[in-house]
Amino acid sequence: MRPWLGIHGTILGAALYACSSIPAQDTLPTATAVDLTRYAGTWYEIARLPLWFQRHCLDSKAVYSIRTDGKVDVHNECFTDEGRTDEANGVATVVDPKTNAKLRVVFDNWFARAFGASRDGNYWIIELDAEYRFAMVGTPDRRHLWILSRSPSLAEVTYAKLVERAATLGFPISDLIRDTRPSLHEEQGRSCCSPFTDARLFVKQRATERTVLPRNHRLFDIHRLVLSPR
Repeated sequence: MRPWLGIHGTILGAALYACSSIPAQDTLPTATAVDLTRYAGTWYEIARLPLWFQRHCLDSKAVYSIRTDGKVDVHNECFTDEGRTDEANGVATVVDPKTNAKLRVVFDNWFARAFGASRDGNYWIIELDAEYRFAMVGTPDRRHLWILSRSPSLAEVTYAKLVERAATLGFPISDLIRDTRPSLHEEQGRSCCSPFTDARLFVKQRATERTVLPRNHRLFDIHRLVLSPR
């Protein structure tokens, strides 16, 4: 169940496989208990670490729905800088029933079906507000991180606390990218963004995401094979 967030399914599959193929550096603590019924619904992405498959996304969100079999339907979408909406659908399965904080997501594309996702899950709920108003999700290898909110914006003091927590957990917070949402920023009458990014730096943001390469060259070859134009 990744926030993610509006991208092509095949690209998502490649990224999830890359994430599952790299061993975790160490244990990543998660929320102690997650009520999936309360967690279901719409989440807006507030910030993320750079991801190739989200390089065009300006305004991302995810919608989670509980199924009768206990699994979770995942619908990710984003409005892009090219003026269109990207979407991806998948299914999440709980891999840690004691907490419900670790889930394994498989998206509906050939790559995901062929390689699957890590048995340990690729969607770990690291932090969760008691009222389910905001959350932080990541992967144990520290390469993926999303800060989510029930509303399109998040109080700066809350955001700062989540970023600080991410830093203590070993995530590269200097690389964080805030969702742009230009119309919301104009309505607020100010730039929403912290020193990590600013809407005015979107061009730089795109360049950064386009050049982020997997640390494992074998995985980069997989990305290039799947993503290269035909």
